[in-house]
Amino acid sequence: MSIHDSYELQIDDEAQTIQGVRFDDVEDYRDIRFAVKNEVLEGWKPSKTDILWLKEKISHPDPETTAAYHRLFGDD
Repeated sequence: MSIHDSYELQIDDEAQTIQGVRFDDVEDYRDIRFAVKNEVLEGWKPSKTDILWLKEKISHPDPETTAAYHRLFGDD
């Protein structure tokens, strides 16, 4: 492993931050943390920009995607 291959996922449960991005909503933080940690195990190396994008998407979901989800899986 070279120095260029190093990557550190920065998660701070006390401050509710991932890669330095703070989440005010504890549920959103836990959901994103779970997904990010799982994807990092699969090889993803999220940046601060990636986490900001996820935060935006969880805070302001796309209505078309939400409607499609509910058509497929119901309202529960």
